[in-house]
Amino acid sequence: MKSFEILLSSFLTFNLFSFYSVHGSKAEKQLIQHLLNDLEPQERPVENHNDTVTVTIGLYILRIDEVVADMHHVDLTAWLNLGWQAHNLRWEPSEFENIDSLRLDPYKIWIPDIYSYTHIGIDKDPFHKTNVVVKNTGKVRYIPPAQITNPCHLNGSSYPFEKLRCAIKFGSWTWDGSHVDLQLEYNASSADINSIVQSPEWNVLECPAIRTEQYYSCCTAPYLDVQFVLLLQRRGQAILDEAKSFSYFALGLLFMSCLLAPSSAFTIILVLLSMLLSIHCSMRFDPKLGSTEPTDLAKYFVRLSYLGFLILFTNIISYHIYYKTGSLPLKVKQMLDKRPQVGSLRIRLSPENLSQSDIQHNYNDLQELTLADNRPKIYQQPRDFGEWQQFALLAHKFLFVIWTLVLIIFDFSAFPTYET
Repeated sequence: MKSFEILLSSFLTFNLFSFYSVHGSKAEKQLIQHLLNDLEPQERPVENHNDTVTVTIGLYILRIDEVVADMHHVDLTAWLNLGWQAHNLRWEPSEFENIDSLRLDPYKIWIPDIYSYTHIGIDKDPFHKTNVVVKNTGKVRYIPPAQITNPCHLNGSSYPFEKLRCAIKFGSWTWDGSHVDLQLEYNASSADINSIVQSPEWNVLECPAIRTEQYYSCCTAPYLDVQFVLLLQRRGQAILDEAKSFSYFALGLLFMSCLLAPSSAFTIILVLLSMLLSIHCSMRFDPKLGSTEPTDLAKYFVRLSYLGFLILFTNIISYHIYYKTGSLPLKVKQMLDKRPQVGSLRIRLSPENLSQSDIQHNYNDLQELTLADNRPKIYQQPRDFGEWQQFALLAHKFLFVIWTLVLIIFDFSAFPTYET
């Protein structure tokens, strides 16, 4: 008996719910039938065929999904906000249980054929169809979400703080301005980017809106479109810091090559490493973003490789002179005798003055002013320390001062600066 009562109670509850679910929206059903009866979806919602439908347009950019800089396009998620007045979709709420709004299928009423002229995605139509909100006053609001792939213009010369300009253009595909007048929503001057999810790599600067009228020779009425110009700038501080680190390392290698004694082969190896690093960085920081001109960072590292080549040339000359045998030319000896004192290094090269004590004196000075030589036999036997070795050390010391000044000036003046 108890089971029967439970079953009867469940049956009555189900039927009561079914009654309200079927008959509870009877007024809404009647209203939909009233509006859509004899309604032609292809017919513009105007009282006179010469009237113009004013369509307002707005764009809400929600997220920058991806920026493909080398391909010059951006993928973004946005909402397109369209609104217009439809005289054939009006009703009195009091006649339909005070219903003042409806959600209708966009395929059952007229909607403007607004497309993105600049969309280059795989899907021809970037918009996803959604229901249309209709007010009892005839005001229609259509807000389809969209996945837009749009081409952009990029000037890569200011890398890594280059700016990306993406003109997103919307307009009617078939209607001219005499039939569909496209206006900005609420006379807005830009797209809505207040709720945008910022990209970790690109900063959204602004997105102004521009309404244009285009006349063609075939037609008297203009064709209207609205462009939303999205401006992005790369957050390039991390890239710039990385470039500075590589720059300091390459400059350090050049400085160390000048600091070592001319007898060391590392003076050549270090310069070669610096040049290879500079060439690598010139390609690393030149992403080929469509600009025919290399970026400023790429130009800097190319100049640094040229400077390394000059230092390599002088180091090879010093290395060659150091291991040369024989006597110096007479003119070179006379020139050095006129300037015997260079800093704390005193060199005696005239044959009549080149005694054993002079050689020992030069050897002691060189031991204090130069780094340890990779060929210790030369320093262990001062008697084999000849004229060419003394001349090479003197020239290397002079070049060390010159190249140190050049590297310091180059570092402060040649590295590019940017206004962010």
